[in-house]
Amino acid sequence: MAPVTRQHILDSALALMARRGFSATTMRELAAACGCNVAILYRHFASKEAILEAIVTERRHRVFDRPAPVAVGANTVETLTALFTALLDRDIEYEYIYRVFLGEGMRSNPAVVALRDELWHDTERAYTRWLRELFPSLRRRRDVGAIARTLRTLVQGAYGELVMAQGERPKAARARAREMARVLAPVLDAHADPGVAQR
Repeated sequence: MAPVTRQHILDSALALMARRGFSATTMRELAAACGCNVAILYRHFASKEAILEAIVTERRHRVFDRPAPVAVGANTVETLTALFTALLDRDIEYEYIYRVFLGEGMRSNPAVVALRDELWHDTERAYTRWLRELFPSLRRRRDVGAIARTLRTLVQGAYGELVMAQGERPKAARARAREMARVLAPVLDAHADPGVAQR
């Protein structure tokens, strides 16, 4: 039997936690899902909280510590549409993380609540940085954090709708992205710094 890798554990554990819920998932079930015994799982991670923390940390480094996921478009609507599309048309890992935190949102596990809050804060920081990258007119604005929080709220709400929706998700994500871009573009343009040229 091939050795169980750390990445295999993280992938298998996340899928199980998303399906069963973090609180309901035991280390024994996680080991079974990973195809190993509990002792091997404990060699890699001290607890299921440590597994979830590793999942969130890797996701943060891979997604949020990088530049904006899209290029600057011809205008504000085009740039926002591309950004919203990228943020809504996510991979299955993101959906699993979303489901775990949504399911645990009302629960009182302090470790999970702390991870959720950390991820929420990291999302806001990344969105703030991406807005400044994509919209030079916002770089000197002090209220770009408020815009980033609004963006985060819009994205999370729309993503929740898409997770629950039936039908072709990529098409629905693109339609929702265009709609949100048309609504938010006038706000960004109104916040533009007149000393910085708009695209």
